[in-house]
Amino acid sequence: MAYVKNNPITKGLSGTFGKSIVFRSVGDRTIVSIPPKRDGETSPAQTAHRSKFLEAVSFARGILTDPAIKATYQLIAKDYGSGNAYSMAVKDYFNAPIIDTIKVDGYSGQIGEVISIALAERFPIASAELTIKDGTATLLESGELIKNASTGFWEYAATTSITDLTNHVIEVNVTDLAGNTATKTVNL
Repeated sequence: MAYVKNNPITKGLSGTFGKSIVFRSVGDRTIVSIPPKRDGETSPAQTAHRSKFLEAVSFARGILTDPAIKATYQLIAKDYGSGNAYSMAVKDYFNAPIIDTIKVDGYSGQIGEVISIALAERFPIASAELTIKDGTATLLESGELIKNASTGFWEYAATTSITDLTNHVIEVNVTDLAGNTATKTVNL
């Protein structure tokens, strides 16, 4: 594979030349390579991946009609140093959010105490929720996480007083714009 820079003849060129060279444009670069080889029939895994890729393309085309969301994906592309808003939206479709840590060291069951969550925010988060359940999986409280702009953590302030935290579980659920979800639990 070769990269072509500052060549007015190949700038923006895409497609095949004969059956031996393929040109692709990515951002401001033109990539020259040999055509991909396809041997035999596709496997079930390849068919499933192609289907998911078509879903990702549909997602990207739809979501990028919103100028604010498109601007967000353009910033992500700039941070990655390659690609564009469209390619970042496709990439988002294939990657679920990552919940790094749930910090409960400052939580003792009192109203107003804050539970902090660190998320690896590669792509925009659509929703983030926290639940607290007792040892029998009975829901004690739940609510939306709010991002603290000064710390970067997502936070939840307790609204219910819980006197005994034995065998209790905190669960965090995060969903991105593509609908991918991540769940993480921590035992108290």
